[in-house]
Amino acid sequence: MIGAVLRAGLDRFERRWNYDAGYMRRILAADRRAGLKLALATGFMNHDFGLPAEVAFAARLRSTRAADCGPCLRLGLAMAAAAGVPAALLRPALQDGAPPPDDRSDIALAIGYTDAVLAGSADAPGFAAEAAARFGPRGQAGLAVAVLAGQTFPLLKRGMGEAASCAPVLRELAAMEDADA
Repeated sequence: MIGAVLRAGLDRFERRWNYDAGYMRRILAADRRAGLKLALATGFMNHDFGLPAEVAFAARLRSTRAADCGPCLRLGLAMAAAAGVPAALLRPALQDGAPPPDDRSDIALAIGYTDAVLAGSADAPGFAAEAAARFGPRGQAGLAVAVLAGQTFPLLKRGMGEAASCAPVLRELAAMEDADA
């Protein structure tokens, strides 16, 4: 019965987001208990910890881009749009390089935090302290989970033999920006 409930949930997820969750189905088919645990972990990784949506999505998308999974990046952008986050706010998270040093925005902090955590940089503790000061301990935990979430599914997909680069998605976004200019 649990397997049927999880498969139905995957059906809804795939329809809603136009996303191929085949790797999740393969995990569920191989080990039903593992599929249930993956579903529970997904709920944890989607928890916002009270962070503003644009901050959580900036960190998650920056992390997803670093993991280089186009379908996951597309999914994250669709989820951000559904949460009402304007795409323009997330552009810096998808671009190469860090925000300018004089940018003190919450988005810039999320990007710098993500980059430092992913690089294992000596700057990571400073970013963590700044995140805690700005968003509180709960928000700092939210940023940490957003970075984790951005890496988890791309790496899981790659491990299951289903990797796809972000490059096509980034080219599409650049073309849209050029058309808007």
